[in-house]
Amino acid sequence: MHPLTSKVFSKRMRSVSRSCWEEKKRLFVVGLAMDFCVLDTCINAAQSPGCPYEKIYMVVDACRAAYIPGGPYNGFLSDPEVVAKKLKANKIELCNTSQALQ
Repeated sequence: MHPLTSKVFSKRMRSVSRSCWEEKKRLFVVGLAMDFCVLDTCINAAQSPGCPYEKIYMVVDACRAAYIPGGPYNGFLSDPEVVAKKLKANKIELCNTSQALQ
């Protein structure tokens, strides 16, 4: 994690009520772009000191990867194997919205 990102993320995490954290065991991350912003948010949460979440999930059907026709990976900008390795290394799981709402 970039030192500046870590500092900002840790400050934001500390600003949230500790009692709120203690009640939450799972973090679901959604948005654009899956292979950049969403992935970085998941990794930053997983690597944040004192992360209170037992599980961190990327909700794949509520995300969209960066795509440009003719991009290096069949239009996608990130190598799917690299993304998968980062997810695995940080113990981030994939799910869909129906699983997240259970």
